[in-house]
Amino acid sequence: MNASRGGVGRGGGRRGLLLFALLLVVAQVVLFAVLRSGRHSKTESDSSSENGPLAGSQDSAKVVAAQVPPQGAAPTAPSIAAPEAARTVAAAQPGNEPIKGSSPRTASSVDADDTASHADAGDDKDEDRTARRERDKRERADRERDKRERAQAERDARERARIEAERDRARLEAEKDRARYETERAEKARVEAEREKARLEAERARIEAEQRKPAASDEPSAAPVAPRPTGSSNVLVVVVSARAGGGSLSREEIRNIYFGKTTFWPNNTPVRAYNRPAGTAAGRKFFRSVLGTSAGAFREHWNQLQLSGGGIAPSIVSSADSVVARVAGSSGAIGYLLESELPADVSGVRLIRFK
Repeated sequence: MNASRGGVGRGGGRRGLLLFALLLVVAQVVLFAVLRSGRHSKTESDSSSENGPLAGSQDSAKVVAAQVPPQGAAPTAPSIAAPEAARTVAAAQPGNEPIKGSSPRTASSVDADDTASHADAGDDKDEDRTARRERDKRERADRERDKRERAQAERDARERARIEAERDRARLEAEKDRARYETERAEKARVEAEREKARLEAERARIEAEQRKPAASDEPSAAPVAPRPTGSSNVLVVVVSARAGGGSLSREEIRNIYFGKTTFWPNNTPVRAYNRPAGTAAGRKFFRSVLGTSAGAFREHWNQLQLSGGGIAPSIVSSADSVVARVAGSSGAIGYLLESELPADVSGVRLIRFK
């Protein structure tokens, strides 16, 4: 009787201990599953990782159930070690344990990766924009530099052209001055030659007159020398060769001849003009009343005309007698003198008087 009671008491204690162990294992498995499911609720959708905790809990429950003996059976070593086995099985399931050295990916980590990728893309775009701005800046600088260089080259070309023009102008002025100097020197030489010729002619005439005086005293029947006709010093006489053709000349026609505009007479005879020195009375009256200009302006006109090949300036003859002699001896010649300077012999010339 006592023995049976003792057996029943031992059997009830074993069943209670086994039930307590089973409840403890189940509680641990459920707690572990709840913790694992809460930890991976925000990760990426991965079928293996999402089903891992539940599959692990079911497998561990099956293992524990298989190891728990039926009611009334004696507990064995595997049943006692069920909690450890359940933990081992749960840990061995795929998806329940994170990879060593890595942490599970959560929604926040995914957002952080997306943000980082967008940030990297934004940085790349900023770098591209910066590079484009730098390239545009360099291109603008190159264009500005090319523009400045072209403008400087144009300014240099204009400056060189201006300098060349100044040099050409200075060279022309020098040549003009040289031609004027040569002309004046030639004119002075002609004046001196005319003066010397006039002096020689006067000397020859004086000698001839002295030689004729004895002959006149010895031969009283010799014809007397014709006296020089008297005339007014206010009347200007223009002498024209009788072979030049044409009739009377106006002031305008004479002006055209002396300024080189008329170079041929009506009968196609070339014009050859003779001038008087500007310091003589005949020269002053001719420049004032006929040409209407000064001696300096007249000389400047002929200097420019001769440089361009437009003709030859009128020759200067100092004495009135030489003027008449040259005009009479040359076809197409023209000259002038005062009426008071007319010689006795005026054959071969036409006389045109101006007051």
